Amino acid sequence: PTMATSILMRKAAACTVALRIRASGTQRCMSALHTTPVDKFSDSAEVVFLHGLLGNGKNLKTMAAKFGAGGTLMDLRGHGQSPAGEPSHNFENCAKDVLDTASALSPTTIVGHSFGGRVALECAVQAHTVETTWLLDTVPGLANESVEKVITAVQLVDPRNYKDRNEIAKVLQEEQQLEMGLAKWLTSSMTKTDDEGWAYGFDVNVVNDLMPEFGSQDFMGKLQHLVLSEEGQQTVHLVRGGKNIGWTVDIISKLQDLSNRSKGRFHMHTLPKAGHWVHVDDLPGLVELWETYQSR
Repeated sequence: PTMATSILMRKAAACTVALRIRASGTQRCMSALHTTPVDKFSDSAEVVFLHGLLGNGKNLKTMAAKFGAGGTLMDLRGHGQSPAGEPSHNFENCAKDVLDTASALSPTTIVGHSFGGRVALECAVQAHTVETTWLLDTVPGLANESVEKVITAVQLVDPRNYKDRNEIAKVLQEEQQLEMGLAKWLTSSMTKTDDEGWAYGFDVNVVNDLMPEFGSQDFMGKLQHLVLSEEGQQTVHLVRGGKNIGWTVDIISKLQDLSNRSKGRFHMHTLPKAGHWVHVDDLPGLVELWETYQSR
């Protein structure tokens, strides 16, 4: 088929999957996720990109385009234009959302930033068709304290009471002590409500339910299963932001030991100039890693 026909076939298949998910949603707690193609002129869907907490798929659009691999940007449950779905709101069900939504696209690689990396790891455990997983500054263990501060702040500032997004950003900065850059990022994904107020670009209730998952997910156990299992052939790349102080000596040591034992199936990379937002702080360095390893 022509490229145009192929794209239409892919979209139709995705719609069929979405309808099937909705029909069985109460049974499997699944949610049909909103997706955006990285390149509207390409029918490649080999790569799925998953954003961080409080974000949406478009946060990774520039990075994904630079990777040049085509693929699909997804809004995870309760984020962006994706519905909250049915409880329970946990990493396992987030991963099932992704895999069910992507089943018509047959992705072989999943890239996740932070929270998206946690979900990507779950996807890799659930689906052996995923050959390669990229975890972008996905730190094991509890969520950073700064995340708790942000979630508390957004719950104290009701955006429905404001007409101007800039005013909301100012309140988040001055009254809730958030950095202005972060406040503007939070308000950039807001949408208008029917009464001319605003709504956050994420469901706070879903986010609250997801928070305990950071501490309870057996990150190291799942990672070891993926890269040490004799029957598996999956490869995992973890890209660490060198300026992110959340990476303790103990965590780095355990991951390096796992890398040494994995026979080339787990690679840990460091971008010294980057903080947590590796795809923003050192995009050229990240693209170089991608081109070096993904083309193998």
